[in-house]
Amino acid sequence: MGVRPRVLAGAELSWLTTTCPGGGPHVTAVVTVWVDEALHFMTGDHEQKSANLAVDARVAVTAGRNDGEQGLDVVVEGTAGLVTDPADLARLAEAWARRWEGRLTMVVEDGSLRHLADGEVLPFRIEAYRVVPTAAYGHAKGTFGHTRYLF
Repeated sequence: MGVRPRVLAGAELSWLTTTCPGGGPHVTAVVTVWVDEALHFMTGDHEQKSANLAVDARVAVTAGRNDGEQGLDVVVEGTAGLVTDPADLARLAEAWARRWEGRLTMVVEDGSLRHLADGEVLPFRIEAYRVVPTAAYGHAKGTFGHTRYLF
C-alpha cells in the first residue's frame, strides 16, 4: 500500500471505528504499527472495541492531519483479525516499544500481550489485531485530490 510510509506509519494517533452490537458506531484513538506489511492496533480485552470486534470484525482506521489546507488523510477499511501467534506478538511488542521510545513494554503470554510495569506483569490482557484491508482512500488537502485503492 503506497500510503503506508508517510501517513499510517507516521501518525502518532489513528482513529479506529468499530460497530457496537446494537449497530451504532464506536470511534476511539489507537496507536498503530506497521509490521509484516500490515497495519496493527491493540486493545485491552475488557474494552468496548474488543467487545465490538467479537461480534463484527469490520473496521475503519483513519489517520492524517486536522488541517484543511495541506497534508494527506487516509482511511483504511477492512477486517480486523486477532493475532495470537507468539512470534508475531513478539514482533508487535517490539514495534510498539520502538513507537513509544521504550516507554511501553509488553510481554507475550498465553496468545496475547501484557503490559510490564516496574518489573511486574499487569493482570489484563492486551489483544493485538491485524487489519486486512479491503479498500483505502487517500484525501489530499489543498489540491483536494482523492484516490481509492481496492485490495
